[in-house]
Amino acid sequence: MRTLRGRKIGMIFQDPTTNLNPVFRIGTQLVDVALHAGHADPTVLGLEPGASSRDLKKAARRVSVEMLDKVGIAKAAERINDYPHQFSGGMKQRVLIAMAMIGKPDLLIADEPTTALDVSVQAQILKLIHELVAERNIGVLMITHNLGVVAQICSHVAVMYRGRILESGPVTDVLKTPSHVYTQALLNSIPTAHTKRGELRGLGGVMPEVQ
Repeated sequence: MRTLRGRKIGMIFQDPTTNLNPVFRIGTQLVDVALHAGHADPTVLGLEPGASSRDLKKAARRVSVEMLDKVGIAKAAERINDYPHQFSGGMKQRVLIAMAMIGKPDLLIADEPTTALDVSVQAQILKLIHELVAERNIGVLMITHNLGVVAQICSHVAVMYRGRILESGPVTDVLKTPSHVYTQALLNSIPTAHTKRGELRGLGGVMPEVQ
């Protein structure tokens, strides 16, 4: 897995407040990921195969600053020396996106990447992910309970319950004409501007234990 993590597969974790080490500077954490990817494939850092350790470290620092700038961190060359507590929640999430993308992965796994963010920052993060994916032509696996996010950013969706796929297909087809009762219940539980008090519906009972 070490040969895949960072270089072939990138991961954006759910909570930006707990997935950055508070005792290390942002730059230290970014450079560490960049170096891991660079050792596996120096070309991701713009170097030729067989590059020296010194060249790898310099390139990893340069690429880290460039990636912070790419995800919208102002004065990236300065902010890279800051600690996580000096960043807002939205900025921390941008750092995590930079960390996931720095190795130029073929697949990006995003686990509830906007859960801890307010609506305006959520829109910015989703737009950023969409732009980076389009620019680098990579695949994205988005894990989320937010069907609004699914409709906004995904092309295909798989609805899961207890670890099993109940329904899958193009997003438009599944959300407009859901065939499974669970998918229908999920859609009926989404509040809208026209939803009156007491009209939200859900599935009754308690979810059974996973065997």
